[in-house]
Amino acid sequence: MGNADTSTPDGGPDKPKGLPQVQSDVWDEIVPMLPGDALRQRDAFILYELTGIIAALRQINGEWLLDPKDKDLRCAKMQYTQKLIQLSGLLGLSPADRKRIQIDTPKEEKDELDEFIE
Repeated sequence: MGNADTSTPDGGPDKPKGLPQVQSDVWDEIVPMLPGDALRQRDAFILYELTGIIAALRQINGEWLLDPKDKDLRCAKMQYTQKLIQLSGLLGLSPADRKRIQIDTPKEEKDELDEFIE
């Protein structure tokens, strides 16, 4: 893993150089799950933001699980979750989004993104 360049199968967005390691790891996890035929280089910024949100949510979730009564952590969790949902819709990450933008997922395949988000 690390900061090696990875791109979508159709030559879509390249991973930005110099990403923090945790964000780089998230990029490496989610980019292969995305609908590569729909992504272009101009989507790199959205992916950059999405990976940052997911990395932050992982940290917030870890802290929140230790102290679920912390109002600041709960608020941050809700805000970052809302941002995740908004950006996910732009990239067709949910089954409803894929149907709306007509991205096919073979029915026999289990949706890897659903597993990832859980």
